[in-house]
Amino acid sequence: RKDLPEILGYAHHLGMMTSLVTNGVLLKKRAKELSDLDYLSVSVDGTESYEEMRGVKLDKVLDGIKRARDMGITTLINCVISGKNLDEIEELIYLAQELGVWISFEPLHEYEEISQEVWEDIGIRDMGKYEKTIDRIIELKEEGCPIIHSKTYLRMIKSLSPDFRCHASDIVLDVTSDGRIENCRVYRESMGDIKDGLGNTWRSSKARRKKISMECKGCLFFGHAELSLLYSLKPEAILNSIRTLNGIRR
Repeated sequence: RKDLPEILGYAHHLGMMTSLVTNGVLLKKRAKELSDLDYLSVSVDGTESYEEMRGVKLDKVLDGIKRARDMGITTLINCVISGKNLDEIEELIYLAQELGVWISFEPLHEYEEISQEVWEDIGIRDMGKYEKTIDRIIELKEEGCPIIHSKTYLRMIKSLSPDFRCHASDIVLDVTSDGRIENCRVYRESMGDIKDGLGNTWRSSKARRKKISMECKGCLFFGHAELSLLYSLKPEAILNSIRTLNGIRR
């Protein structure tokens, strides 16, 4: 969007914390427009496999990450773990450490829109290898690598079992680019429209959001999972959040 700097500036003026999720392709070119951005998440799903999966040279994206980092923007590499990149996870963690940015992970979520052909190509098939990969992520976190997650979450993604009560519908509303308001970015139930006002939509959708939350089959999207663990007052997740915030402020 050409008006991205204006949107960020207005949100910053209102005292909001601003964040942006991007594939990073235009990041180097437009980084100077992000002066009002607090938090940047860049999708990097591998090293050797990156170009095959994304169709873009990784170096181009890394240059943008460096530019954002040098501007003082808290930057995170987010990696979706799939059958394509299990051998590259450790290298990616060390790359994040070398760049001086955070890194996060989440397992590939099997959306209904994903064709069986694509799922067969990128899905996780070797569960033994996958579990060893998650164990290594936990080890590297304990060694001080900049992995943003709580170990509670990492243990859940190892078992691929969302062993928590999701509170996304209690604490999140997702506004889409065309103004629709949805309960969460994964299951995407419509709650209203931005023209109706966020406050009005939040109040009028309370009962429906509660019902959705109770019936949700769960997922391992790390944003909702980690927030839900905090909302449920899970001690290790709280301590990890405090340590992470202290690390960001340094």
